[in-house]
Amino acid sequence: MITHSFRFVAPLAVGLFLAACSKEPSDGVVGENDNTVVGKTAGADAVNETSAPDDASADRDTDALNSRPGAATGSDGADDRVRQLQRIPTLFRGTWATNAGECNARNHQRFTVTDTGVGFFEGGGEATNIRRNSSALAVTYTETNESLEPGAKVVYFASLDGGGAMRVRKGNGDSIRFIRCTRGSEPSRSDDGAVTSGTTATVPARFRNLYALDRQACAEDYNYQTAFQNVRVRAKTVNFFETGGPVTKTEVRGNSIAITLDETVGDNTTRPTISFALNDDGTARYRAGQNEPVRAVVRCEE
Repeated sequence: MITHSFRFVAPLAVGLFLAACSKEPSDGVVGENDNTVVGKTAGADAVNETSAPDDASADRDTDALNSRPGAATGSDGADDRVRQLQRIPTLFRGTWATNAGECNARNHQRFTVTDTGVGFFEGGGEATNIRRNSSALAVTYTETNESLEPGAKVVYFASLDGGGAMRVRKGNGDSIRFIRCTRGSEPSRSDDGAVTSGTTATVPARFRNLYALDRQACAEDYNYQTAFQNVRVRAKTVNFFETGGPVTKTEVRGNSIAITLDETVGDNTTRPTISFALNDDGTARYRAGQNEPVRAVVRCEE
């Protein structure tokens, strides 16, 4: 496999646990696809939870944050409508996707927000500055993905539909509408919890390949240490250098795939999920687990 040093062999959680709020000051969590409060939380950052009446109003609230002096860095500005917060309000927390069909995907159309940070398909991090203007929120975070441009980044959220949707803008990019993922928006599941919509236990042909950190490792010459980190993906199996196992589920969205397999390590069998996103140049982006960094790999059999 790409390497045991950056890949968990424990079963992969489908996503992050998300923090939720009540009116009492304590901590609590909520599952990424379950908006039921498990614990208690709240505080001053949860008051005045307002949503914009329409998308245009939401974008105007965001623009006010974006144009404020020091908006990109979180430094003080002159606009007294902007409130500085310690935590991300509950209105903005949860799992969000461009449509209901993406709520169980692992791609750029879905992301999560907790009380302390944001997590995207590639990137995210802990919040270092949180600012509120009416329906809009600006979250400055320190990028944790080493393959992306490091440093402080900002993402803007503007709540809509009473918290059921929001407009999202990364930096100076376009504003995109996302909906909140709830149990009703998830694809149907079988009794064993497997997603039955848009999934299969067979890896499509375009994803079947030998993936390596560089072209030299493609020769599978194990005198070259990097070759020990190769990943072989076949229709029904995934193999790493010492381990591997049968594919139990795949989730495909365009040129991205999440592969769940039964991996046997000694006497133990775990169910990890790995992800690939294919590029047009014969490379791919590989994630060995939810909390693992995205790595650039080559497709050896192009």
